[in-house]
Amino acid sequence: MAGIWLVTLPLLRPLLWSGQPTDVANLLMLVLLAAATTTGLLLRGLQLPSPSACGPWWSRPAPWGITFLILAALGSWLSPLPAAAWTLTVGWALHLAAPWALWPAIRRQPQLVMAGLIAGLGGELLLMIGQRWFERPALAAQLASDPALTAASRIADQYQVRIASWRLEGTFLLANTLATYLLLVVPLICAVAWRCRHGGHLGRWSVAALAAAAVIAVVMTGSKAGILALGIAAVVTSVIRLRSWRWRMVIVASASAVVLIAVLMPALRSAVAGSAGVRLDYWRAGTALVAERPLLGHGLDGFAVHYPRVKPPAAEETILAHQETLQAAVDLGLPAMLVLIIWWLLTLRSLRP
Repeated sequence: MAGIWLVTLPLLRPLLWSGQPTDVANLLMLVLLAAATTTGLLLRGLQLPSPSACGPWWSRPAPWGITFLILAALGSWLSPLPAAAWTLTVGWALHLAAPWALWPAIRRQPQLVMAGLIAGLGGELLLMIGQRWFERPALAAQLASDPALTAASRIADQYQVRIASWRLEGTFLLANTLATYLLLVVPLICAVAWRCRHGGHLGRWSVAALAAAAVIAVVMTGSKAGILALGIAAVVTSVIRLRSWRWRMVIVASASAVVLIAVLMPALRSAVAGSAGVRLDYWRAGTALVAERPLLGHGLDGFAVHYPRVKPPAAEETILAHQETLQAAVDLGLPAMLVLIIWWLLTLRSLRP
């Protein structure tokens, strides 16, 4: 039974979870996570106890993760939108509980998790292709043929913006959220493709094609931060893994040339500057909100509720700070932000080869 969850959860996660916890499909995902957690706990109860982790408690990720969830529960209690906040907190808890409960099975059969990730990525890529070649033309035809849509200016504007945009969102609400998912999966798929380079022709080229398609998908999201992060990760990984200093210098020089060319392109430079200006407005407003309540924050979803009150006059509307640590500081307070950073760092350290 655990093996089924190892494939099913990573397969369905991108296809069901849009980023809005109160959607019906997302609630179904939470039910599946709860069932998987129950399965994992039952299997753990039937196994012999394993040796406890070495080192003091403060050097392990789990206590910091539990601390952050406790602070998130406090933030849900203080939230101006408690129903959505509690749903979000429960979602976080279940997303962490399921892999923890199933961890012994994951350690035994990691290939099942990878199979689920590959299948989920393949499904997401197919949906992106459908969005580009079928959904957008269908929306254009619907807008042109339905008088009710053109009569409502707001709805017509939303249709026109989506039709005109080349950015793809896949199953997610936002293109940036899709880019985040892809950035988590692409390195794993590229690693699998690298390991398969000496295997059979069919498997080798299939995985390589999937990895290339995933990289193209990151570009098609139009997420500038996502594209930059993927490029930096590729350069750093190449420099670390390659043994030849000559190839290292070639990669660094090539990356520097690409950055220089990008900076010299007026259109790209203007787009990046405009996006950075928008983000700075968000962050100025977020900093002001942190100053108002630095210890406990404004509660989960506090940024979305209070941002209109403190945003600069010319700033764009948003419900997110577009910076995770600042979002945590606004919603949950500076102590929660520090707990989150420590949790991330300890998790990364525990994942080192």
